[in-house]
Amino acid sequence: KEARLSYRTLATENGLSLVDIELHTGRMHQIRIQAASRGFPVSGDWCYGDQHLWGEVDERGERTALALHAAMIEFRHPQNAKLMRIVAPLPDLWKLHLPVKLFESAQDFLKSRELTNG
Repeated sequence: KEARLSYRTLATENGLSLVDIELHTGRMHQIRIQAASRGFPVSGDWCYGDQHLWGEVDERGERTALALHAAMIEFRHPQNAKLMRIVAPLPDLWKLHLPVKLFESAQDFLKSRELTNG
């Protein structure tokens, strides 16, 4: 099946890139698979080839997070067709694990898109 997305690089530092991704199709693991297939796996995504630790390790020794965040999602309510917009702030892990430049770029991007209150 077709899997399409568009992206743009917002900032790069220390071998990491912050990208804005817009999904045009909604396939399972689409972002993770497409990034990894081009040699750029999501940081912390051991399943698709990245070896960096992102976040914590649980009691079984398994990683609990990866550097992928849905800042905003829009969809039509299934009962009344009203446009719904859900916004999520950056996770605390981002401030702890990202280089300062990338974290600040992420915050600036969200502010520019009016996806934060601050």
